[in-house]
Amino acid sequence: MIEAFRLSGMMAGILMTVAGFTGFFGPSLRKRIKGPFVFTVHRWCGLGAVACGLTHGLIYMLYLG
Repeated sequence: MIEAFRLSGMMAGILMTVAGFTGFFGPSLRKRIKGPFVFTVHRWCGLGAVACGLTHGLIYMLYLG
């Protein structure tokens, strides 16, 4: 369970960083990469970060808290 806790926390941090990067630099990235790819990456990384963060918190509350 500790490994799942660490993995979900690490994935939440990485995905949130990517979502923040694509959100902050989105206009300049969209000039280089045509189409909705940047927004799709931003949206899925944001949703993945929320899901991993909720999993991380749930493991902490149920098993480690």
